[in-house]
Amino acid sequence: MRGEVGSLSVNESSEIGGIAEDIDLRALGRALWRAKTWIIGLAALAGLVTFIGLSMVRALYTSEARILIDNDSSPFTQAATQQQPQQSQALDEQAIQSQVQVLTSRDLALRVTQELDLLNNPEFMRDAAPNVFMRVLNRLGLGHGSDKSALERAVDAFEDHLAVFALAKSSVIAIDYTSGDPDLAARAANKLADTYLDWQRQAKLGQTKDATAWLSAEIDALRAKVSQSEAAVEQFRTAHGLFQGSNNVTLNAQQLSELNSQLILAKAQRSEAEARARLIKKMLEDKIDIDATPEVLKSDLIGRLIEQRVQVQRQLAELSATLLPSHPRIKQLNSELADVRSQIRQEAEKIVQGLENEAEIAAARETSLRNSLNEAQGQATGQSDAEIKLRALEREAKANRDLLESFLARYQDASARQNMEAVPANATIVSQAHPATKPSFPRRGPLSALAAGATGLLSLAFVFSKALIGGGEAPSRTLPFGSARVRRKDDIIIDAAHEQAALAPRFRPAPPIKAEKPVVAM
Repeated sequence: MRGEVGSLSVNESSEIGGIAEDIDLRALGRALWRAKTWIIGLAALAGLVTFIGLSMVRALYTSEARILIDNDSSPFTQAATQQQPQQSQALDEQAIQSQVQVLTSRDLALRVTQELDLLNNPEFMRDAAPNVFMRVLNRLGLGHGSDKSALERAVDAFEDHLAVFALAKSSVIAIDYTSGDPDLAARAANKLADTYLDWQRQAKLGQTKDATAWLSAEIDALRAKVSQSEAAVEQFRTAHGLFQGSNNVTLNAQQLSELNSQLILAKAQRSEAEARARLIKKMLEDKIDIDATPEVLKSDLIGRLIEQRVQVQRQLAELSATLLPSHPRIKQLNSELADVRSQIRQEAEKIVQGLENEAEIAAARETSLRNSLNEAQGQATGQSDAEIKLRALEREAKANRDLLESFLARYQDASARQNMEAVPANATIVSQAHPATKPSFPRRGPLSALAAGATGLLSLAFVFSKALIGGGEAPSRTLPFGSARVRRKDDIIIDAAHEQAALAPRFRPAPPIKAEKPVVAM
């Protein structure tokens, strides 16, 4: 019996698999082909109905304005914190998002609503009209807008139709406004951008005015401080005798410099005179002609004596060719030559004496200058502490003066920016909003095509399921679409079991042979 049941299960599975294969390959294809007309018609009807329905919906238009956010590096806003202008740096994402929050603030929306007079604009009131559900809630007293004024509801409607977002990887912010009137959408986006720039200018103007008031108070205090510091410098200089000479140098320091220069010059003059005197002395001791020395050449007397010596030497040379050395004329010329040389030597000795005297005078002057320098250095040593204090007072006075001049320059620049036109904004409108020519909602063409496609897919799914459920009937049986009897899975299994039972007498399997138990001898 168990074998019969097992055989029945295998046969049932094979027959059911064959029926399923026949449905996938034949009945499914025929069913799809027969249903093609009403599938296409139903999809076209759904697209047409969607298109007509969307045509009756009020079209909405979206206009976009774009704003470039710049870095805030105004020197007027930094005056109150005494900061120097820094180089422009790129804005981070947090700063851009902060400006987005400013653009979506309720104060700006309220200003735009009032300036555009949106309460009296019929197109805006159509945009702000509540839907059917909200109207029913308001009539029942369950709505949240019943306690709000008309202006507040208009601001809420303006915010509902507004979209502000930052463009990726940039400092540009986009302002999108959606309305049924394309002109209103463009004017609202542009007005919000202009209002944002005006708000920035007003904020900067307020900061500039605050900085101007702060600078004015600081300048008054600095003027008094500069006067006190400069008066303290002059009083200290007078009390300690630290008078100022040329080039902002004290008289004591200037005197030290001049004495040092004169001392060096006197020392050089003494050394030069001594060197010249030693040179002429050495030449006289060696009995060498001193014609080449500069001091000898400067003497007119020695010059004439040298000319006389040269003349005697020439006569002596001429007569020596014809006369003997013992001749009286030769002796006379030799005597004149010796006399001339003696006179030249005497004059050279006088020059040496003059050089020695000049060296002594230079040495005496050097000694005097050295004593004066030592005295001046002693005075300077006694005044070093006073000079250190004086330099500290001068630095303080100079710092106060520089700060006062810097504040005066900033105050003049800030005073020149006391109106809205003179204050620059930290943003620039890079793209104005223009009235849109195509509606942003509804997109009748794409939505109608989407509805038609969805309807067609649903129809195909219905045909597939219908064919799969009704696929157990005989293939030779032809029924109109939709009239085929749906057979359940249990019915198919029961029919297969009946067929197997009918064939059972002809293919009854042989009974199993029972094995006899062996007899065990006790």
